[in-house]
Amino acid sequence: MAVFDFSRRGHSPPNGFDLGDMRIEGGGGVATSVGHTPDQGMMIYVAMTELLDGLRRLLTTPRREFEFIGTDSSFRLLFRRVKIDRVDVTYRGIAIEQESLRHVARAALDGAVHLVSSAPLPPSDSVAGDISAAIAELRACLHE
Repeated sequence: MAVFDFSRRGHSPPNGFDLGDMRIEGGGGVATSVGHTPDQGMMIYVAMTELLDGLRRLLTTPRREFEFIGTDSSFRLLFRRVKIDRVDVTYRGIAIEQESLRHVARAALDGAVHLVSSAPLPPSDSVAGDISAAIAELRACLHE
């Protein structure tokens, strides 16, 4: 089962435009934005919002694929539907995981909720509403 880990760089109070990193671990390996030249870090809260929204659209529309590109980064993941309920997650042409789209979406949601819970954005932050909405909409889509 895929595991998503999102991390924020630095120790200052959280800001919606903070840089951070993403790591996905699956049965086929690991994809991470850490340790690349050039740097593949991304605006992590904005990127999580885009990832959750993209996975929700993949779940709720006839789309066959979703390419995630980390905000202000060259880090890319491709989510390609291989059956009605299965998705391949690839990074640089390497299959990281193939499993239920709902499980992948749930894993991404869990990772995002973990970061937002451990480093919450102030309610006045311009990104706070976006990430909260993306979490709520994906939860509703997954019927939680």
